[in-house]
Amino acid sequence: MINNNFLQEGISPSYFFQYVDTLTNLNLHSLVIYKDNKLLSKVYIAPYNEHEKQILFSVSKSFTAIAMMFALQNKLFTLDTTIYSLLKHKLNFEPTEDIKSITIHHLLSMTYGFIDKEIQDFYLKDDWISEAFSLKLQTKPGTSFFYNNRCPFLCSAIIQELTGKNLLTYLQEKLFSYLNITNISWEKNTQNYDKGSWGLSLTTEDLAKFGQFILNKGSWNNKQLLAPEYIEKLPNASVKPLNLFMGI
Repeated sequence: MINNNFLQEGISPSYFFQYVDTLTNLNLHSLVIYKDNKLLSKVYIAPYNEHEKQILFSVSKSFTAIAMMFALQNKLFTLDTTIYSLLKHKLNFEPTEDIKSITIHHLLSMTYGFIDKEIQDFYLKDDWISEAFSLKLQTKPGTSFFYNNRCPFLCSAIIQELTGKNLLTYLQEKLFSYLNITNISWEKNTQNYDKGSWGLSLTTEDLAKFGQFILNKGSWNNKQLLAPEYIEKLPNASVKPLNLFMGI
């Protein structure tokens, strides 16, 4: 489907459908194009349709990062707040001093200090929070980047512990309700926390809305939901090659 907005951009429909055919050969499920806050096109390849949710896998991390930016804006914590101070009530042991020094910034920049030598298997544990606080760190927090699923999960747990709302509900109130995103779900772990790192599902058009929100620097329908400074924090590097959640 292409609309008048698409035609007004001066894009050749025949060229566009050739492009879609090429993507279809790469197992394309769906394609939604926004430009300057205008929907230009929606394409769905059978059996997929516009109402069907897509599993976002690690794109879920970008939504978790935005939730953390809303929490920063609402002064629930600062980048320098230690995660131990926020989650110590969930522990029945005393972690090491280096673990106690881990901050919100270290979670967002994935510089936790632990590097998995093998495939990450923390999700097989009964208590993901205790597992994270019991690790023996190989590097000083904040000095080395290691892409992982543990840090975004801890962000999810922190949001839930501070607000009494799971990550999905928090984002529904702060963002999704404004973007009219309603067909959405997030997988939970056995402790009833949204997984944070993965497990989010929503429609392709709603994912495009999220992208447009980022491009708008936190604005939607002329309403500033998240201050631009918090969008700008996301790709800022502090150690190389480090970006907050891969620099969305």
